Amino acid sequence: MKQYLLAVHTVEGEDPSPEEMEQAYNARPAARSLAHATRADLLRRLGSHEEAAEAYEAALALAGNAAERRFLRARRASLPNPDDLAGGRAEEAGELLLSTLG
Repeated sequence: MKQYLLAVHTVEGEDPSPEEMEQAYNARPAARSLAHATRADLLRRLGSHEEAAEAYEAALALAGNAAERRFLRARRASLPNPDDLAGGRAEEAGELLLSTLG
């Protein structure tokens, strides 16, 4: 399911609905780390960096091995510092996320 959601986002430029993300999350409990990581990546691409950081933290908490944790830490570290989002960029990112999901 998560691969489908990411493929749709990448190829068609459509973001998955909250219902689709929930379905992917509940599909396989063992894959929840991947669902959080996928959500974090989509949020990062949309510019919603604070929410992406939270999703990366959730993925890290469930990561199954050291390689996954290294990758997730690197992705989280690549996000801009929240102080760098001053001047309304964080608000714009939130508006973009809302407009694409709803």
